[in-house]
Amino acid sequence: MSVTYGTELKRQREEIEAKIMRWREEPEMQIAGEVISFSLSRKKVVLFVYNYTPENQRLHNKTIDGWDIRVTKDLTAEEEEQKFGKKNK
Repeated sequence: MSVTYGTELKRQREEIEAKIMRWREEPEMQIAGEVISFSLSRKKVVLFVYNYTPENQRLHNKTIDGWDIRVTKDLTAEEEEQKFGKKNK
């Protein structure tokens, strides 16, 4: 990986992280966490959500700024809900 490519990828990662932070601030997005991964040929974001909503499902299978976005339910949150009762999100 060249220094130029590495610097550009770092900038792109910082930009998608900033978008995710803004999405997290929106309660209707229900974001529990994320995984950001990349290789030379692919950039991918997996958003784990507490509950599916129309807002977070609009991002599912979309490409934003070259990043493939996937939205999936956070099973850990669901397991905790079953054990300890529903939490207000």
